[in-house]
Order: sequence, then structure tokens, then C-alpha cells
Amino acid sequence: MPSGSPYSILRERPPPSLPPHPLSARPLTGIALAFAAGVLVGGAPVLPWIWTVLAAAGAIAAVAARRDLWRMIALLLGFMAAGAWRQAMAITPAPADVSRWIGAGYVTVRGTAAGDVYSHAYTHSCLLRVERVVLRDGSVLEAQGYVTARLWRQQNVPPPTYGDALEITGRLEPLRGARNPGGFSPDAYFRHHGVFATLISQRVNGWRTLPRLPAPGDWMNRLAALCRASFQTVMGRLLPPAEAGLLTGIALGVETDIPAPIQEDFTITGTAHILAASGMNVALLAILFGLCCRLLRLSRRASALLTLVVLGFYTLVAGAKPSIVRADMMASLFLLADLLDREGDAPNALAAAALCLLAYDPGNLFDAGFQLSFAIVACALAAMPLWESLQRRLLPDARFAAPFSGVRLLSAAAGGMGLTLVAQIAAMPLTAQHFHMVSPVGLLANALIAPPIALLMGGGLIAWALGLFWMPGAQILSALLLHPLLAYLIGAADACAELPYASLNVASPGWLLIALYYALFALCIWQLRLQVRRGGAHPLFRRGDRV
Repeated sequence: MPSGSPYSILRERPPPSLPPHPLSARPLTGIALAFAAGVLVGGAPVLPWIWTVLAAAGAIAAVAARRDLWRMIALLLGFMAAGAWRQAMAITPAPADVSRWIGAGYVTVRGTAAGDVYSHAYTHSCLLRVERVVLRDGSVLEAQGYVTARLWRQQNVPPPTYGDALEITGRLEPLRGARNPGGFSPDAYFRHHGVFATLISQRVNGWRTLPRLPAPGDWMNRLAALCRASFQTVMGRLLPPAEAGLLTGIALGVETDIPAPIQEDFTITGTAHILAASGMNVALLAILFGLCCRLLRLSRRASALLTLVVLGFYTLVAGAKPSIVRADMMASLFLLADLLDREGDAPNALAAAALCLLAYDPGNLFDAGFQLSFAIVACALAAMPLWESLQRRLLPDARFAAPFSGVRLLSAAAGGMGLTLVAQIAAMPLTAQHFHMVSPVGLLANALIAPPIALLMGGGLIAWALGLFWMPGAQILSALLLHPLLAYLIGAADACAELPYASLNVASPGWLLIALYYALFALCIWQLRLQVRRGGAHPLFRRGDRV
């Protein structure tokens, strides 16, 4: 085959030489795991010192022995010590933390709304970044840290928004624990994220918004919050409330406007991940924006650079939750590799995303969303090559088929089914641990509900853009595409939720059993991939497939 042929990229590459030690091929994987292990044990006061001493001993042994094994051990111990110290710093209140005034009676706290404000039947709630505390005797004291604030709704007064300066009079109280044994514990959740107190306004007029010019460096977050509110407003004009809330959840991961019965149907059927912005949203947005760049005939580097900016801004609009930040970081690393003419590596990108998220906020490790996101992606990276090998064995080869042909559509459907199956297997123990339920109909429900998501997300973004400038066009698109698909999703989720044994309540398995489950999964995948790589043994897989 001539070197200039467009099919020359399909030629087999020579096998890479064996690395001198496991960290050579994917160094960030071991480093991220070591840092996470340090975060996990960093709550005990003595352990950071122990890991530091062990890391120093490992470094001395590495220098003396001059062997790669000791260098690797010293490196991993060093990152374990770093993770333990980072966690210890995160869960220890600073000397001027606002929690020191718990029990001081009525105080007035001034600060800035540091996240979305959630409106309930009688109250608003938000996370407040504290700047100062005014005591009952009039003393004004500088303070720092965060509190969860609960404010009574005021008639004819709009709720505060992200970035607003607030003055709240009330009591600072300790965070409460779980109401039910084994249930969600606000105390543990917020402490892991460095929040140690809650501020409860005792009166309806106990809070007010202060006039203040926005901070110069906060314009991006304010713009993201404005876009998020604009999307919700346009969808509210185009669709019934339930469908508008569902589309906002699909496109941006905002679940506050989704009616409780619809949320329950998606939870029961194991499709609640569709309501959270995640890797699928980032992939769809990158594909859609890439097509736009191609239509505009932009260069490859210009397209990659603009896609980086768009994905970063979308992450802010979607609330910068761990799942969306993970997906954005992985996509950004691949785009940067393309800009630098390097080859991207998915496991290293996943490890880099985990390391950055934990270094920024070690409390992420204890969030269900973080755990589910990384567990599903890691299991998919390990298992999907086997599924693709099986798919090539049983189905016609779609690589040379025409776009939108039956072979391509069948291959895409089979790939989606495999990914859904792997995701269900990966998420099952964590779902049981955090939500005390498993969904036997999850595979069926995902097969029915997942296919229209790409059309809904793309159509929703287009309808939002049209709604800002030409509402009739947005209404036509909504009537022809958005409304039928959303009605279908709601009906499919409700039908699956009504099936017998759609959801089973289970006890939390415990972290030891969860660790054994994932270890067994990894062992099975490793053995299968080893057999296939050796030309082996299993009749379902094509001989010689490189997985």
C-alpha cells in the first residue's frame, strides 16, 4: 500500500517495547491512586506524619539503592503523604473561620453567594462565602470560610443570585448529621468540603441584598449563571413546565425544576445519570461544535482551540460538578495533545482529571457523583475494547460502510448497548451503597431512553439560540422535535418504572465488599484481555485482536 494512501493509517503499528517499570507507560494512574489513598486516610491527625516519614525513608532508599522499584515506591509514598496533608488541611477550620462564632447568639454575616441559589416552598438556600461577622455588640470582625445559608422567602423580593453580596442576620449553628441511620449526612458532606457551620435566618426580613460592583475576576462565573438562567427562561416559554425542567436537566444538569415524580421514575429505572451533565454532554457538544468549525472551514488547530474554550465555558454553565469537570478535563487533554501533535491516552487523561479535582477539593473523593463518574469511565476504558472485539466478531465491519448505512447504525446501537451494560455493572455497587437500591430494568430503560439524548441536547441548544433572537423559529423547532421527544422520554421512564421489580431496595454492601467487587471485575477483564492479546482462547473473541 503506498504511503500516501488514505488507508495507510490502518496499517498495524509495531508493538511498543516493554517499559522499565509500570509507571513509565501511564505514570499519572499510579500517582492519582496514591493521592486518593492519602486523601482517604488523611482524616486521622497522625497519618499525614506517618506517610511523610515513610516517603522520606523511601526516598533515602531510592538514592542508596539506585533502583527504579525504590524510586517508584518513594514517588507513590510522597503522593500519599501529599494527599493526606491536603485532606487534613481541608477538614481543619482556619483560625478566622466563621464557625468559631457558633453559639455567639444572633450575628450578622456579610458575604457573597458562592453557588446556585435553590428556592423551596418557604425558603432559599445557598452556599455563602463569608467576608465579615458583626456581633451583637456591634463589633465588626474579619472572617473567612463558607456557611450554608437558609433564608426565608420575602414577598415580592426576588431570590439572590450567584455573586450577590448578602447581609444575613441569624444564628450560626453546627451542621446536622443524618436524620436516618445510614442516610445522607449533611455534616459529613460539608465537612469534607471545608464547610463547618450553617446560618439560619430567623426572620422573614432577616436578610437583604447589598449593592456592590461585581468583582473584576468574577465576570466569567456571572456570565455562566446568566446563560444558565437564560436557557431556563427560554425553555419555560417554549415547553410545559415538566418538559422544560427535564430538558434543562439533560442539557445543563440542573435538576431543581424537574417534578419529583419524573425524578423518581428516572431514579427507579437507573437512568438518573441522564439528568446530570456528564461526559456524554461534553462529547456531544464537542462533536456539534467540531461540525460547525468544519462547515466554517477552520483549521484543525483553530477548531481545537475554540472547542477548548467552548467546553470550558459549558462546564461553568453546567455548574462545574465533578462529573462534568472530569469530562471537560479529559476532552481538553486530548485537544491539547492534538494541538501539540501528540497522541492522547485515555487512562492518563482520566488520572490527570482525578488528580486535579482531588488537589483542588479532596472532599470530592467522598461524593457519590465523583465516585460514580470515575468508576463508570474507568470500567468502560477497561472493558469496552473487549466488547468491540466481540462486536467485530459477530457483526459486519462498519469501518468502511457508508455514513448512516444500516451497518453503521447497527454498529452504533451495539456499541451503545455495550457501554450501557458496562456502566450498569460499574455503577451497581455504588448505587447500592449510596441510594440503597438497584434497578433490574436499567439496561432496558437505558436502551429506550438514551438514543434521543443527542437530538435533545443539540435541539435544545439551537432552540435556545433561536429563542434569543427569533422566538417563532424556536417554537417551530420545539413543536416538531423537542416536545415529542421529551414526551417520549417521560412516558418511557414511567412505563419502565411501572414494571414489576423495576427497583429493589437493598442494604448498603459496605466498602470492603465494594472493593472486592471492583477487584474481581478488574481481574476478570485483565484475564480476558490477556487471553485475547496472546491469540487465545475464548471463542467469542477474534484471534489476534489487540485489546
